[in-house]
Amino acid sequence: RGISEVDALVFISEWTRAQYRLARQTSGNVPREELVIGLGPLGDHHQNSPGARGPLPPRRRPLRLLAVGTLEPRKDYWGLIDAVEQLWNQGNQVELTIVGRYGWKSTELVRRIRSHPRYANGLIWLQGVSDDELKNLIVSHDFLIANSVAEGFGLPLVEAAALGLRV
Repeated sequence: RGISEVDALVFISEWTRAQYRLARQTSGNVPREELVIGLGPLGDHHQNSPGARGPLPPRRRPLRLLAVGTLEPRKDYWGLIDAVEQLWNQGNQVELTIVGRYGWKSTELVRRIRSHPRYANGLIWLQGVSDDELKNLIVSHDFLIANSVAEGFGLPLVEAAALGLRV
């Protein structure tokens, strides 16, 4: 009912827009023909933005990756850890810090993290991090990894970009 009163819909991800279209088709509710359905990603993606740091300098320390979000299936931490393991296997110096609480359907993931040979030495999992601690983590890492497979643009990405962290 509310959608019939708007001029346009803007979604923060292609996935969310596709889910809306699917729901609209199955419900039989078709809005006005002239309704614009667009994408409006959050954050600042311009090369000249204050958050753009430029190319990475040569490394004398490991590349530090940060992932923020509750441990749950849609965050795809399994895939992220697999990718980082590939980097390690290729001889790359990489550290992965995961910040997030224990979530639903994550027992096996937590077991994998805690039993990993690099746990606490290249693979770090932090829970109960304060806002100030998170800010310090953001500015001390090289990239924020957005590894979610079923969500739109989240707040950690906006916070990281605002503090100059590559996403």
